[in-house]
Amino acid sequence: PPPPPLPAPRLRRAAPRTSMSTTSLLLLSLSLSLCLLGHFAPRAAALDVHLGASNLDDSERDPDDQNWTWGDTSDGAPLPVYGYVLALCWALPALLYWGLSRCAWLRRRVVTEAEDVQTSDTPNEEESKARGSYIMLAALEHTTPYFGDVRAVAGGLGKVVDLVSRHHPADTDLSLVHAMLQHTRTPGAGSTAFDYCLDQAIEEPPIKVSIDDVTETIKVYRHTIRERGGEEPGLEYILLSHPAFEERTKSTIYPNPMTRHGVLCFFSLWNQAVGKLLARRKPDIFHCPDYHTAIAPWYALPSHPSLRVLLVLHNAEYQGGISTDQVRDKKMTYLSKVFNLTPQFISDHLLLENRFNMLKAAVDFVKERQGSKGICAVSQRYAQECENLYSLFWPPLCADARRPCKRAPPLIEGLDNPMLEEERAYLDCPLREAKQKAKANTQALLGLKVDPNARLFVSLGRMVRQKGVDLLADVTPWLLSTFPNAQLVVIGPICDGYGHYAAQTLQAIADKPENEGRLHVFFEFKALSDEIKFAADFCLMPSRDEPFGYVDVEFAWRGALVVGARAGGLGKVPGFYYVAQNRENIVRLRRELKTAIRSAMQTPDAQLEQMSERAMNCSFPLEEWQAKLMKLYGEILPQGGLADISLSADSVPRVVNNVVSSFGPPRTRAQSSYVSFSSPISVFDITMEAETRGGGLSWEPRSHAFVEEAAEQEVPIQCLRQEPSEEELSDRVKDKLTMHPSLGMQDVLEDIGSDLNIEAERYKMPKLLATPVMGTPLIHILVSVGYVASPVGPLLTAVVGTEWGLRGSENLPRWLSEANWFQRLFGGPSLDPSILAMIFFLANSIATCIFAPIWATLAKRHQPRHLLAASFLLNLPIVLTLVPTEPNVLFALLLVFLQGAASSGLFLFVCFNFMLSVKPDMTESALRMGMLEAMRAFVNWILFAYVLLASPSSVAGTKENPLPIELSWRLLPLAVLVLIFSIAPGLLCLWAPGPYRDDRAPTEGVGRVWSRRSVVLLAASEFVGGLLGFPNTRYMAWWMENGWPIDRLGSICIFMALGLSLVLLAWTKFLRSSAVHGYYLLIGTALLLAPASLLQCVVYEEVSTYTFQGVSLSAFALSFVSVILDLVRTSSIWALKIQILNSRWRLLTYCSAVLALTGCANAISPGVCEVIARFSAATYITSNQKEMADAMRATVLPLGTAQYILQLLAMFFVRRDLRVAQSWRTSRCRALLPTIAVLGGLGLTIAVCLSSTGTKDNPPRVRRCKGPVQPACKVLYEGTNDAPARFGYRSFGRNQYGMTTTGRYNCLQQMHYYEGDTFLFWESGRCEVQQCQDAASVKVNSSEMIPLEFEAWSVYCSMSGQQLTAVQLLEWRWQDVGEECERQLGPAGINVVQISPPSEHTVGETWAVRYQPVSYKLESRAGTEEEFVTMVAKCEAAGVSVMADLVLNHMASPYVLSPTSELGKVCGSNESTEKTSTLPCEGWAGTRYGNRDFSYGQPGLDRYSPHNFHHYKLNLLSNCAFPPFANNRHICDLHALPDLDTESIKVQEMLQAYIGHLFEIGVRMFRIDAAAHIYPDSIDRILSPFPVEYITLEIYGQFATGDPARDQLLNIGAFTNFDYGQYVSERFFDTRKVKKWDANLEAFNRLLDLRPHAPSRDACNRLPCDNPFDRYFGSMSLVFLDNQDVQRQKWSGDAQAEIPIEDVLCDWSGVGVGTCRLSYKMGLAYHQAMLFMLAWPFGDAVRIMSSFSFQRFGQGPPGVGNNSRHDKTDIVKCRGMPSTAPISEEYESDEDNRWICEHRWQGISPLIRFRNLVKGRTSVSTPGIVDHSEPGRISFSLTPKKGDRRYCEGLVALQKGYNYISKVGYQTDWELNREETCLPPGKYCNLAVQKAPWPKPNSWGGTCDGEWFQLARNKTEKLTYFNGGIVSPPGLIALHV
Repeated sequence: PPPPPLPAPRLRRAAPRTSMSTTSLLLLSLSLSLCLLGHFAPRAAALDVHLGASNLDDSERDPDDQNWTWGDTSDGAPLPVYGYVLALCWALPALLYWGLSRCAWLRRRVVTEAEDVQTSDTPNEEESKARGSYIMLAALEHTTPYFGDVRAVAGGLGKVVDLVSRHHPADTDLSLVHAMLQHTRTPGAGSTAFDYCLDQAIEEPPIKVSIDDVTETIKVYRHTIRERGGEEPGLEYILLSHPAFEERTKSTIYPNPMTRHGVLCFFSLWNQAVGKLLARRKPDIFHCPDYHTAIAPWYALPSHPSLRVLLVLHNAEYQGGISTDQVRDKKMTYLSKVFNLTPQFISDHLLLENRFNMLKAAVDFVKERQGSKGICAVSQRYAQECENLYSLFWPPLCADARRPCKRAPPLIEGLDNPMLEEERAYLDCPLREAKQKAKANTQALLGLKVDPNARLFVSLGRMVRQKGVDLLADVTPWLLSTFPNAQLVVIGPICDGYGHYAAQTLQAIADKPENEGRLHVFFEFKALSDEIKFAADFCLMPSRDEPFGYVDVEFAWRGALVVGARAGGLGKVPGFYYVAQNRENIVRLRRELKTAIRSAMQTPDAQLEQMSERAMNCSFPLEEWQAKLMKLYGEILPQGGLADISLSADSVPRVVNNVVSSFGPPRTRAQSSYVSFSSPISVFDITMEAETRGGGLSWEPRSHAFVEEAAEQEVPIQCLRQEPSEEELSDRVKDKLTMHPSLGMQDVLEDIGSDLNIEAERYKMPKLLATPVMGTPLIHILVSVGYVASPVGPLLTAVVGTEWGLRGSENLPRWLSEANWFQRLFGGPSLDPSILAMIFFLANSIATCIFAPIWATLAKRHQPRHLLAASFLLNLPIVLTLVPTEPNVLFALLLVFLQGAASSGLFLFVCFNFMLSVKPDMTESALRMGMLEAMRAFVNWILFAYVLLASPSSVAGTKENPLPIELSWRLLPLAVLVLIFSIAPGLLCLWAPGPYRDDRAPTEGVGRVWSRRSVVLLAASEFVGGLLGFPNTRYMAWWMENGWPIDRLGSICIFMALGLSLVLLAWTKFLRSSAVHGYYLLIGTALLLAPASLLQCVVYEEVSTYTFQGVSLSAFALSFVSVILDLVRTSSIWALKIQILNSRWRLLTYCSAVLALTGCANAISPGVCEVIARFSAATYITSNQKEMADAMRATVLPLGTAQYILQLLAMFFVRRDLRVAQSWRTSRCRALLPTIAVLGGLGLTIAVCLSSTGTKDNPPRVRRCKGPVQPACKVLYEGTNDAPARFGYRSFGRNQYGMTTTGRYNCLQQMHYYEGDTFLFWESGRCEVQQCQDAASVKVNSSEMIPLEFEAWSVYCSMSGQQLTAVQLLEWRWQDVGEECERQLGPAGINVVQISPPSEHTVGETWAVRYQPVSYKLESRAGTEEEFVTMVAKCEAAGVSVMADLVLNHMASPYVLSPTSELGKVCGSNESTEKTSTLPCEGWAGTRYGNRDFSYGQPGLDRYSPHNFHHYKLNLLSNCAFPPFANNRHICDLHALPDLDTESIKVQEMLQAYIGHLFEIGVRMFRIDAAAHIYPDSIDRILSPFPVEYITLEIYGQFATGDPARDQLLNIGAFTNFDYGQYVSERFFDTRKVKKWDANLEAFNRLLDLRPHAPSRDACNRLPCDNPFDRYFGSMSLVFLDNQDVQRQKWSGDAQAEIPIEDVLCDWSGVGVGTCRLSYKMGLAYHQAMLFMLAWPFGDAVRIMSSFSFQRFGQGPPGVGNNSRHDKTDIVKCRGMPSTAPISEEYESDEDNRWICEHRWQGISPLIRFRNLVKGRTSVSTPGIVDHSEPGRISFSLTPKKGDRRYCEGLVALQKGYNYISKVGYQTDWELNREETCLPPGKYCNLAVQKAPWPKPNSWGGTCDGEWFQLARNKTEKLTYFNGGIVSPPGLIALHV
């Protein structure tokens, strides 16, 4: 019985081995994959992991399949183990940062000790500089402790002014300027008027100012307390009197709102008056508190150029702004008249983002005049907050190169206010006793339950939003219900809407019976006695913003502890605090406040007493405050002291109305704004930003005449949209709360805002659009619809453009298609789909790059509603393209470009949305954007699913009708959607109300966005990410190449639409809830989540194989996860950027700039990524999943890593840019935790890089070990079976052809089965498998060995070193080849014969038909299969191995090759036309075929259908072409030859069947034709089952020396070294310069270098060095001078033209020989070159060409007539050797002997023997003839020991010959007499002139044809020299011992 069959060989790449520790991971992969894909499986079989079979058509299956095959089908795609591990670890850096931040950056902490808020080390230099200076301070709040006892105080500023008046630093003079309030000389009890003691004051000359072109007179009174210049510092009060000032009362110190005409006139009056005083009195420093007198220094500047300003921020939230209107045109004119300033000055210094802002004037003054020095805040923390929170203080972007750019931000110093010791309360009893007594009295006084154990909370202060009174009201029910022993007292006046909300809420709580005696509220100003403060256990201060905080100190000095926010100046005394990071998140603030209260209530009494004692002892020294103030004064004074500063010419003022100066061009322009992301409007912003301590004014400065004049000039008296007054706002809040008591404050403001927006509109349509629908204004819904539906237009454009491009790619304009550059670049007159996709992507990206800044520019001049409408309506033209018409590529390109221009305005929907909303916090923004992104993702994926399911590309067109009506019907639903979502929203947007109509993007002032470093880094990250734009569009293409059917992909898109939208909604909800705890999770997910493209590229690279092994469910599961991760990352980044920028205008600037940059990056993305991919032996122009995955890895890995690193760097700046409040411990870990997180991110990146190692080499091939070796390894199997070998059985005898090849094959399969690495094979039928594990175990010292009878094959042996000398018998008949092996080749020492492809080929004359196989029958014009078998047997018997030329890349093209009249026509047609022929498509043996259809072949061998070829998607009969070289050489048709899908398992099996048949016959060596055009992996899989002795791959130089795939190919076999022939030809050819020939003798001498780009002449002693370059040119190369291609390449342009003899010369200048090569046509020069190639020991193997003569490029072999189709080759009759260089016409015209037979020329066989003697065991020395160096004459010797010049065993000398056409070169002999050499003395035969065949050295009989050379030794000098002898031109001598 026959032996049992072997297991089938595994040709696929094995899946990664996994250990037991990954079992759970494998189960997770399987279950997750099945769960995700199970929904789409139509049958139960779809749940199988191997889904690849379902993609094959049943007709594709081989009906003759048997149990045994050459290669197993795939077990499924490899499992992405690394991908799963990385997916589990992907979010770890973000989670690590989130966890560590929550632990380290404490949100709450208990302050038990008073903190130091001042620094004691004050520089004396600045202090001394400020001594003697004169200071002026102007404030609306004031006290007069020295007269009248006026106390016009509304907050902390009044307290500071009183402090300055009494304790200003010594050695400085001080003037206090105040505007008097209502006053009387006899104030009575309860009177609101003050007595300023004007009778004691000195009245100075009045001040006249101009307001609205009306002159106003202001009286000036002066109280001098201490004269200036005296012994004590001077002090004086300057009081200003005017009706506008004096109609104010103590409760209306600050007029508001700013939109009132009277209020604006008041501040103009006040600033001009102070400016006049500054100009009159010329103080050294103007002490400017807040915005109230911010413009005054500019009024004084012309008269007082040396003025310095110290801007002190007491409350930077109030900036004197008008938030309802942008200031332009008429409003600019209006304000310029009110403030008596030029419009240019207002534009430059009083506008922030087009809105009026008074504080900016002072900031600009400090920046321009003082180098950004001179701004301070009333506490150190508040200074940091101001610098981070308000963009007004951010550094500007230098826009004008002609002016100096002040890039340094204004340094806001911290000037912590002091507390006077006189305000401290002193006790005459213990603190505990005093507090108990005070508590009892207070409880009785306020109606609270008297309970000594009760813990009393007291809240004292104005009822405003800043104080957090809404939070207090919201947590009060919880406080009273959770803690029964808690009591609460709330006292303070109501000052804004928040106060009304809190008052009404608290009053309702107090009225409840269960709260009786526990809550006391009093909503008016009330001075509290010390007893109430002593009674308090806790002072409740949930402030959103607190610059310094006096109340906390007052209570602390009475033993009360603070419970509240650590914001601004709070946190300096003992208490219980929380960090207010996101001050807009009401939910978070409530929760944090509750946590702080709970912490306070749970603290034991003993600890509270200790904290109270410490609170009473804290101090805030006055001396430190005075020293710091003097330091600040000194810093802003000029270096030279108090000297004046001259003004430049352009700042000299002009006089206006002879009253006040106006200003010319400013030095710098306004740059930024602090306003919120939502454009401020009406009630919202007055409640948040406007000054709330005051009321309106009745005073109007205009006269009736001016009113009439203004009306005529169309300048309205009141042109600003009016904010509601406090009374109006209070009434509205009361009404809302009355109707809806359960509303929160945010909801109340939303309702009031909606009402005001509707009331502000005059027409019905804007009112309708402002009307809320389900709580959202209709206009917001419209804009949101535009954003959500935005993918419809681009997708329809992409589909239509693609269809037009593909269906019209051949209909290009002639001026374009016939252009030379176009055809060189794209390879023809049409465009391939892959190239077309790149061009469309490029056009869209360029449009985005160009039009994004254009949209932003338009936003500066046009209404937002017009831009939104335009963005909607620009989608309409795309609908017109559905009308059936002739497709046009250029029009499609234009369409894509225009759509890119329209889509580039998409950011407008983000920037202009929700313009009517209340300023949202981060969580609300995240929720909104998350919901919109979820809906947009749903729409996007649903549309994509529709396109895939509708499959418009599957609609077949005709030449007459390429765009059938069915295509339009399939795209009609998309067109309907475009119409629906474009027309209605677009038209309605034209009537958008409010800011959609009135606002414009600021022309300047938004550049400060780039001062946020995190934003800059994110922009850079997005730019780098833009370079990945093209790879990110190729993932769907990868899915299709992975085997997913289009219908299943459509179903997957539906799943993605549902899944991703739900996940995104869930994420936004989670982000909203997590934001309660701060920004940590947002920062982590935005900056520490790596781009998901990195994960995808790892997964795709891991599961991809060149050979299709089934779809990868794991890849789908991980891709779904990666898409989720990327959505989370991008949405988080957007939320983060919105929060950082905090302004829609800054967002507009950022979006336009980044979108333009990203568009530019996208534009270059195809080119950049393709170049990077090509460097890694990959390309995006491919239909192979593995190559595409490799291209993604090669590009995504470096660029994605760079993008991620830029993200990580933003970690170090984002907290500052986010204006995150920091706790006490933050400073210690501010850099530590981001560093830890960044290190975690870098660790993830390193893991990605390590897991993505690129293309993995297949296991090493088994090679035959050269020389006698005896492996000493572990024996795994040993068996003997000499039965006739059959493939797949354990039989090792000779096969049916008498060959041992089948036995070797079976032994190799045994090695695979036993997992060995070495096998020994005996021809007697024995096989032994061993495991050696390393090369040392195989290579045993050969000196200890005896000749062995077995062959050793091992993965540790090399194919090189076999000393192969081959001859290529081009187009010889098999019978002649066999006879030549017996008669010539074997005896001559040639051990390899290369034959033409043996398979059946197409018919025709040319030699090239042999390389167009029709079937794998061994029937060709060289002979039959029987003759082929006989030939192989004869050659093997003669010791000559047969090397078959294999054509694996392609099959025959369906074009006629003969006769000439039908050349190039498509064969097999029914009629003959210009492009078709009725001649059949048939092979030599009669096998019929068609265009990519070889269905007449044998099943399982060569029956190919169109599916088995590379082709376009949905077009089986077409494919891309190569060239052009831009296309993919692996999958495109090489010169129109149908490219086999060699990655297909079925194709591989058929090719293996063909190779197996040849191998069984006895062919053991192969040349792979067009190997550079087949994937290395496919070649390896096809050849891996066979123990082949030698493989050479046809690899051209550009694919060998510069291709990273070289190493993969070298693992398979040697390269055909085309560059060798070029290098030698360049040294032999004459050159012609200026039409004069030159022998080029110097180049001839460089033959001995034979290393292109060699570092020196003696580099490596003329032998190849051991470097990567050597692997091509040395040990792994087959060197030759020419082959059938390069012989004829020079004349390839005209295949039918006759070649004259003169044309064989290469007309070149010495640089770049081009297509010229040495061939037999060069006669003796070619002969000399062949001899040199054999003598020079270079290369592993050498091949000699044996060709036939030709006079035309396409001429066939002898016997094949012109225009013949089926002529047979003649018997070989060889010509003799030529006698000239080049050959003569007589030699070329010998038609009776057309076979050249170069291998029979003289000297060839002896030089082969010579080469075998010296190759591998000698080294070369030059020159061989001592001390001889002459151009055109070279020599070299071969020594057995490198560098030993005393003895050599071989010598070669040659001289360049004469060219009878160019008439240059040597014609004289080279005399060798007396020339010295290293050969030993004796008589030598010149091997170069001997006839073939030449015997082996040990068989040589001593005869020599031709000349002998006698060498003698000089006994005196002991040298060897020639005794006579010459080298004749062109000649060569080769001597060997």
